[in-house]
Amino acid sequence: MLNFKKELEKSERQREELSYELESLIKTCDEKDKLMSKTLLELKEVTENCDTFERQNTKLQYDLTLALEKLEEMTEEAERFAKESTNSQKLLADSEQKREESQIQADEIIKQWKARVKKFEKDIDRYKLDSTQMLEKNEQ
Repeated sequence: MLNFKKELEKSERQREELSYELESLIKTCDEKDKLMSKTLLELKEVTENCDTFERQNTKLQYDLTLALEKLEEMTEEAERFAKESTNSQKLLADSEQKREESQIQADEIIKQWKARVKKFEKDIDRYKLDSTQMLEKNEQ
């Protein structure tokens, strides 16, 4: 029973850790989306505010290259976070399933023990009755 309790507590801790990790991943994805939006807005402002085409052309190409690399990195990172999130959700679901299975098993064990206790109580009552009857019989 103590082992079951430890397993249940362990399962609960794992579920909490996975929930925290999932929240962290979602927050990181949101921050990356904001950073991506900000980068794209900055690129648009640079394009709209060009003073001279020749002087800004090289800078814009460079900025565009950096932004695209950053966008590609962010996209890859977002895909990685999405994959990690999916894995975390699967682990959480597996953990919840194991917890449910453990609960079902515990309920069955409790049911079996209750049945045993009830049988023992009946046996005790029967032995008490038998011994009382034997005492009465011996006294006669």
